Amino acid sequence: MVKLRKQTLDGNVETLLLAVLESGPSYGYAIVMELKDGHISFVGKESATDLTFESYKLRVPIQIFEAIRGHTEMTPFGILEAAALLPPKKRANLMVEFHRRFTFPFLSVVLMVLAPPLSFMAGKTGRFSGLALGFLVIASYNILLLYTEEMVRVGRLSHFAGSWLPAALFFGISMYMFMREARR
Repeated sequence: MVKLRKQTLDGNVETLLLAVLESGPSYGYAIVMELKDGHISFVGKESATDLTFESYKLRVPIQIFEAIRGHTEMTPFGILEAAALLPPKKRANLMVEFHRRFTFPFLSVVLMVLAPPLSFMAGKTGRFSGLALGFLVIASYNILLLYTEEMVRVGRLSHFAGSWLPAALFFGISMYMFMREARR
């Protein structure tokens, strides 16, 4: 460990350790940098600092969620890369988000298949009965999705099963209802 001196303009002297020159290998969830023959200057409103050193090792922990805005703004491949850096127990949220990127477009197709049978069921019962039936379908999907995602977070389901189970269930229901209406 190298002690570096920091002296403020009013004469106060403090000890400071910091600098960067070469980066070394990363260990686990940190980047270790080996610093050699460095010189750093800090200038503040009321102080200026000039630092030199011969050798120093700096360990910087990697905290993925502070370095990015959020996993909802990442690409699917970015989510997979970020998930690979996390331990298995902390990876569930990212993997659920990864699968969500594919289940929601799939759900759009499922709802297109489900719409005609639901419209025949609603018939001419009233002005808003079809709308209420549509809201009921979406609400039931969201409740099932929230339940299975929570099961993933607590470790009772795999991220694949927790993400695709509601979509697969609604796909089966919509195909059954579509085939039943097609036979009429």
